[in-house]
Amino acid sequence: MKKIYLIPWYKHDIKTPWYMELIKKLENLWYEVCFVEISWKFRVMSDYIQQAELQIQESENTEILGFSFGAMIALKLSEKHVLHRVFLCSLSPYFSEDLHLFPKYYKLRLGVRRWNDFRDNYHESDIQNRKSNTLVSIYGLDEPERLQQRAEKMIKNLKINHNARVLWVWHDIAHKKYLEAIIWLI
Repeated sequence: MKKIYLIPWYKHDIKTPWYMELIKKLENLWYEVCFVEISWKFRVMSDYIQQAELQIQESENTEILGFSFGAMIALKLSEKHVLHRVFLCSLSPYFSEDLHLFPKYYKLRLGVRRWNDFRDNYHESDIQNRKSNTLVSIYGLDEPERLQQRAEKMIKNLKINHNARVLWVWHDIAHKKYLEAIIWLI
């Protein structure tokens, strides 16, 4: 049986209805589904990654699926761990190379500590030397433009093996079309 870890988006957990349908579909495909619990409050991305690392058991059959912030966490984990596949669903556009694209007020909205953590620790070049070879990108074509640009840039720069652009879908992993794209790529 293959094992897949689900890493949620910001401030979500296993109780979020968004993930229930996905978990059912993955279990029907004979996956052992492990939900990565993240304590979001008063922390930064580096903290989230440390929390996730403590929960991941690496093996040749291990896969990770992350959504939004969870996709950033999954991508960073692929630098250190040999994983069968890493699914990047709606990868957040908060790499140091992206920050200049945000309006100035966004630094306060995200929080200065979180902003500085992104600036100092999340660079495209770090990911070039990842240990996981198979990356899968999925995003909706109605998502914010910055997110689409980030996904396209990663597809080009990281030589992503498989990708899906889902029509008429915003930032919603529970959307029927988004779930169909995930299952199709699995």
